[in-house]
Amino acid sequence: MTVTFDAKPLAKDFSTTGVKLEGPWENDRNRCYKQLIKDIIMECFEVMDTPYVGHHIVYEVPDKIQGALPQEIPAFDTLIFEHTVAQKLWGQNFKDYLTALACEPVETRDQLLANLYYGRKK
Repeated sequence: MTVTFDAKPLAKDFSTTGVKLEGPWENDRNRCYKQLIKDIIMECFEVMDTPYVGHHIVYEVPDKIQGALPQEIPAFDTLIFEHTVAQKLWGQNFKDYLTALACEPVETRDQLLANLYYGRKK
């Protein structure tokens, strides 16, 4: 199954001389791929509520003493390359997937991740 995300908003996050504006680009990247991020978080973590995707990715997990513990992932790539997440998604061969994702330019990496994630057999 292929799911295509609209990444057009990323095209505006460059200076007039073509330098990528890292902060705005990363924010728009997270917004463009928000559903993919949420789907992965919901599958891989015992999440109490829908994750919030902004500049960082925030969600809560249950705790027997405190009720809920807030969690924060600083960047989409941190989630993508977290070994416990990758192993849960792709099993023992997870490093093959991480290698393919690492070799993909960031501009097309998220779409590749979407294809791999939504196209796998559960």
